[in-house]
Parts: sequence; C-alpha cells; structure tokens
Amino acid sequence: MIRISPYPVVLLTFGILAASCAVIRECPIETLQPAKITLEAPRQSVAVFASPDIFSESFLINKMTDDMRTDSLILNLLYSLKYFMEQAPGFENTEVSVFLAAQDSVPKDHDWFVGLNRLPVRNISYGGESLEVRCVAAWSIYNRDTSFTDKYIDVYAQVWKSDEDISGGAGDSEYELTDKLPSIEDAWWDLGITVARACAAYLTPHWQREMRGIYMINRFPDLSVAAYAAMQNEDYDGAFAVWEKMLTLCSRKGQKNTKRQITYNMAIACEYLNLPDEAIRWAQRSVDHAPAAASYRYLEFLEERKEQAPILDKQINQ
Repeated sequence: MIRISPYPVVLLTFGILAASCAVIRECPIETLQPAKITLEAPRQSVAVFASPDIFSESFLINKMTDDMRTDSLILNLLYSLKYFMEQAPGFENTEVSVFLAAQDSVPKDHDWFVGLNRLPVRNISYGGESLEVRCVAAWSIYNRDTSFTDKYIDVYAQVWKSDEDISGGAGDSEYELTDKLPSIEDAWWDLGITVARACAAYLTPHWQREMRGIYMINRFPDLSVAAYAAMQNEDYDGAFAVWEKMLTLCSRKGQKNTKRQITYNMAIACEYLNLPDEAIRWAQRSVDHAPAAASYRYLEFLEERKEQAPILDKQINQ
C-alpha cells in the first residue's frame, strides 16, 4: 500500500468520475492527514486523563449497566488514545501518560494535558434485532501554563444488527437475536476505541486510506490494462510512461476528451510518486484539454494539499 505525503485536508474519493461514460478502476492510497489543531512545542510529555466517575451520567439513562466495570472502560479509552497518539507521525518521541483521576489530581509536570470532561452514553435497542450506542465526548486540551486551551466535542454512534445473514434465519426468536448482539459492556468497549481514534486524529497527524479512480482509455484498451496493472504493482513510473505513450499517439486535435482522461491519469501517477508540483501541472493540462468536473475537483484538491503542506510539516517536525 503506497503512502503519500504531503498532505490532504479532506477525504476525496473520486466517485465523481462515475458520471463519465469511460470505465473507471480504483487504486488504494494512504495519505497523511494533518491534525485539526497544531500543538505548539514542546510536547515531549502528554497527560491524558478522565475522572473515574465519568460514566455516572450514563448510568442514569441506560439499563443493564449495574455490574459493569466502568474503570476498565475508561482506561480502555484512555490507553487507546495513548496508543494512537504515540503511533502518530512526528510523535515517536512523545511520552503519553494515562491517569484515571480528576484534573486537579493529575501531576503538573507535563507539556500538554488532554482531559475527557464528559461522556454521556445511551444504549438504544430495537426489538432485540439491533443495538445502537450513542455518546458525546467532550475534551479539554491545554499546556503546562494553560496559555493555550482548546475544547473539542464530537458525537459518535455505532450500530450492531442481528439480521438474517448474521442470525441464520428470519425466524429466530427475540432472545436468539439478542444473544447474537454484543453485550452492552463490549459495545461500550468498542465505542471507546472509536472515540479515542477520533480524538487522536484531532490532535495528531494520521494516515488515512483513500481511493483514486483511473480512466481506462477506450481507444487504447491493451495499453490501459498495462497501465492499470503497473499501478496495482506500485510501478507508478511505468504507468506514467504508458499514459505518456498514449498521449503521443493522440496526435489529432479532435481528441480533447481522450487527452483529458490520459493527463488526468498522469496527474494521479505523479501524486503516487509524491511529486505534487508535477501532479498539479498534469491536472491543469487535463482541465485545459476539456472542461470536466472531475478534472476541476482533482486540481483543486491537489492545490489545497500543497497549501496545507507547511502546516503538516510543522506538526510533524516541531
């Protein structure tokens, strides 16, 4: 799996290509996404914490929670956040410590503090056939001398369904269907990991899987198969060379749409090769050959990535 940096700020899957009459094939790519905020240096040590009674509000609105070990659920969330932060690009030398404690009990000898203030969780069941868990996570982020403060709030929902494929038949009883759903504790455990991953993405750069759509050029079916195979084998130079050959073969002036598709593909090959300026140049040529929404959007996307490069560079190298 190729990983590309720099640095998109939005997820862009090129389903817009489907509007074209050309055949589209997709290739995976991982792009380095910047954090939503930039933690200023230093950041050698980070404390993540939550009060042990953070779930108290949740107990008032949920059933089947009397025997749950809430301390283990909170620690799962905090240690998951620790893991995701320490795996982030540029955070390899950052030590993240976990505290199951209120804010005033957390040791003050850290560069940054990330505190979970509220986490109301609600379980919603529908006739034993599904389980939905919703929560709102409210975080506070501040540094050693509290000169920087940021508040981060987000809403999460996960659904488990006991449908025909899972249960083995539509005639199962409600008890049998419910038995195939996760326990409330397991559902809260999974949701904690989801919440931690989202918070880490807010605080740190992270890799994100995306897809790119490749035009299969109708006039050159054999060459198109060869170029796509090269992309699948991570031979991006080879794919570019095939498309460059196609472009040379398009000598007539009336082949603007074909040239647009070929140069679009060449821009994508340059993106995979981590050549942002070349990718922009070929995307601009694609736009120049013939007006198309896919080409305009891809060009805008590449230009935005380039503009965001200094921000991500700062987040990684500070």
